[in-house]
Amino acid sequence: MVEALTYHMRDHRATLRLNEEVESVEETPEGKVAANLVSKKRINGDALLYAVGRQGNVDNLDLAAAGIECDDRGRIKVDADYRTSQAHIFAVGDVIGFPSLASVSMEQGRIAAARAFGLQVQTDPASYPYGIYTIPQISFIGKTEEQLTDADVPYEVGVAYYREIARGQISGHTDGRLKLLFHARHLSCSACIFLAKTPRNCCTLGKRYSS
Repeated sequence: MVEALTYHMRDHRATLRLNEEVESVEETPEGKVAANLVSKKRINGDALLYAVGRQGNVDNLDLAAAGIECDDRGRIKVDADYRTSQAHIFAVGDVIGFPSLASVSMEQGRIAAARAFGLQVQTDPASYPYGIYTIPQISFIGKTEEQLTDADVPYEVGVAYYREIARGQISGHTDGRLKLLFHARHLSCSACIFLAKTPRNCCTLGKRYSS
């Protein structure tokens, strides 16, 4: 899937420079910007976007007054029930870090609310869906091939291409694909990975079949 994603990104005229480090950034006399890499390469452009990931918006919460600490990225440490260092205060969503996705945050909120009222509800973090908002997008649920290999699980791989199915032909998004990992003997689904323009709806079906 990673190879397919990089292929489509390059097909959209994206240049990927992997395993590189930016040493410095400077403005050129022409009003453009240049990034100097550790490898001595120089990349010039009209603008530069420096992505550093998510940071918790906690500056105005006065967490210290509640006896709660966060790290240098504004992330609050919680336990398995989403309790902070103060047992009566819970935190969920982007402010606790990975995976910082709306669908997962809603499930975290459900569990935290239940725990706050002493209700016993079940959840399975291993079955949470994840999404990567590239173009095209990737959504996945379940275990990776590496995890299955490390656990000595015999598995097979199935791949279907959007160009071969009616959904892709109707929508015109024929560059997507579906990858399934399933147990080699009893055929239970271990993972679903989608590469498509809008794969999140399909990932919901994958959750149903992998649970």
